Amino acid sequence: MHLANYDYEREDVFPIPFFTWGCPFHDSWEKELIDIFYNYSNNIKNNPTQVTPHLKHGMYESSLDFFGEHEGVKVVQQFKEYIVESCSNVIRDLNKESWDYLKFQMDRKNFRWKTYLTESWFHITKTGGQHEYHNHPNSDFAFLYYFTDHEENEGGTNRFYDVRMGGTSRYTLGSHWQVNTSNKEIHPNAGKCVMFPAYVYHDSSRYLGTKDRIVFSCNVSVHTPDALQWTPEEIIRETLKR
Repeated sequence: MHLANYDYEREDVFPIPFFTWGCPFHDSWEKELIDIFYNYSNNIKNNPTQVTPHLKHGMYESSLDFFGEHEGVKVVQQFKEYIVESCSNVIRDLNKESWDYLKFQMDRKNFRWKTYLTESWFHITKTGGQHEYHNHPNSDFAFLYYFTDHEENEGGTNRFYDVRMGGTSRYTLGSHWQVNTSNKEIHPNAGKCVMFPAYVYHDSSRYLGTKDRIVFSCNVSVHTPDALQWTPEEIIRETLKR
């Protein structure tokens, strides 16, 4: 049988959204924030978090409450406000269609929501360092901000892996189309921001450069008192004040 003409529809069913953008304020706060990171690492030794140390090699990690520990530092709070506002814009745009339907179901014109940076920390990676395969459970999104530029041959890229079950388990001619789509690499450039679903597993490749690789990270979640979900005490207190 020879099919002279045939039609079909293609649908990519399980898309994973990634967002990248450049920070327009990077030059104005880069040096001051990097100085704060080094002062912190010099005063508090030995990776204060001690979270999954077996996955981290040749790198320093601050506590996971960096923003909370620097509430009185103006440039740190400006940096935090930028991250919150940027992530909020992305989250609002990404969820618009779904949220419009949710408001229709709830018979209301709008509902209250707020973006929370539930954890915040920085990494300083030395030559030969790397961060092995992991994800960020119990968060909506993860956020990365690169403070340093590196050549491609220096490594230190972040690699993100296909989360679909079996997505990389079958290596045959018929499934060869997915070999080059089973992971995504993002190269560090100063001022680059990356936001992705927190369930996505990722790592950073071994860093071979000579100057320190500096990255800031956050776990990002949205909470609301207007829908059926767990709500942190902070937003409950804010609601009661109204």
